Amino acid sequence: MLRKKDKITILTVWIIAVFRQKIKINFSFSFVFNYRNMQKKYPYFLIVFLWFILNANQCLALEVSLPGLPGKPSLTDYRNYLFGFLIGLGGALAVLSLIIGAIRYLTSAGNPEAMGDAKSRIFGSIFGLVLLLSSWVIIQTINPRLISVTITDLKGQGVFLAGQSEGKEILTSCPVQVNDTADISEEFNEIFYKCEVDPETPIGGGTWRPLWVRKFNEKNFGNWIDGTFEVLGCNDRKEFRDAASFIVNFEESGTFLYTDTGCNKMPSLPITLSQKQIDEAYIKKAKAFKFIPVRGLVGDDKTSYSAIFHSDMDFRGKCSPLSKEIKQQEICHRIDIKDVSSITVFILNFVWETSGDGVTFYSQPFGWQVGKKAGYKNIKPTDILTMNEFDPKKLVFSYEDISLPAEEKALCKTFFDCPYSIRIKGKYLVVLYTDDGSCETFFQDVPNLSISWVLNPEQNRKLSKIWITALK
Repeated sequence: MLRKKDKITILTVWIIAVFRQKIKINFSFSFVFNYRNMQKKYPYFLIVFLWFILNANQCLALEVSLPGLPGKPSLTDYRNYLFGFLIGLGGALAVLSLIIGAIRYLTSAGNPEAMGDAKSRIFGSIFGLVLLLSSWVIIQTINPRLISVTITDLKGQGVFLAGQSEGKEILTSCPVQVNDTADISEEFNEIFYKCEVDPETPIGGGTWRPLWVRKFNEKNFGNWIDGTFEVLGCNDRKEFRDAASFIVNFEESGTFLYTDTGCNKMPSLPITLSQKQIDEAYIKKAKAFKFIPVRGLVGDDKTSYSAIFHSDMDFRGKCSPLSKEIKQQEICHRIDIKDVSSITVFILNFVWETSGDGVTFYSQPFGWQVGKKAGYKNIKPTDILTMNEFDPKKLVFSYEDISLPAEEKALCKTFFDCPYSIRIKGKYLVVLYTDDGSCETFFQDVPNLSISWVLNPEQNRKLSKIWITALK
């Protein structure tokens, strides 16, 4: 179905055709006066123009009533009036061009070139007039209601600004962002989330998702974390005149930060990728977080987020602990460290068999290289599942088929004793925690842990636990 503005577009195309299809209409006065006459009259035009400029204040004070409009015209009346005016203007110009062509033809006797030009103008004018009139017929054939624009009931799902005009509800599309609510017409005062859905349909299970409304006390979304956050369900309404600016969007998936422990204040924008530095408004202020999964997906397609928080930028410093409970979605989790500055975000794979072949730990740097004499410990996918914790003191190295002195084997019995390299064979996240609460995350092979940040010998840290997570 054509939109309301389509009729204006169709009309514009036909009008352009009138003046581009060999009509040669000149909108200046040059079709009456030649160039020399215009030069002579130029000072008079300049004087008239300056007079209008100097008296603009008087002109602006005038109120002109347009003929054919009611005493208090509505937006619909103005739209209908404009449409009729453009049709009439196009027809008048085409008739004017036809008259000019006829006059030139009659006054060009004995000048074949001028007569040919006049004929072209006459035929072009007639062709343009036919195009213009046919546009009206075409529009009526497609949808006669396009000729008379009305504010009709908008069907289906959508977000609108709602208000009252002449005792009737009016709706208009709601912008995603409004920098200043004072710019919105006074007729509108509510955000209306309109949709048609069975009330029993679960969130994400049908054609609708919750609508998030962020309202701010300052223009241009100033002072973000002190704004208010509200959720609208299907066919809910919310007043917006109490805010200086606002943002609306359908619920998004990802990790969201909050500055209160109950996840009741303004959430951050969705975080779907790891960030070396989180949003400035939440640095050292974030106290809780929540995971929102992708709605409507089940089974193998289910997408769930998880995260590790770091006290320093660049994924360094103290780290929030992982746990199997932290993978729970849509509940508020407290952040167990202070001064959050960066975040590692990852997507859990509940079909863990598809992530890869597991992880192997080695007692020497580059332990997987051919000919390297290093102990190893294989962690199979069945040991990892979706996510699991491992004690480095229980990761006992195997030296099968590896010829090493007994003294060296005794020195490096476990990965706790000799944490030197890691081979990640698939899509896995390996997190190494140390005794001082620090951690470092790895998504790829680690050839030499002795030069890593977390186990640098100069830091004198010791491994305390290891988490391995299967990723999508």
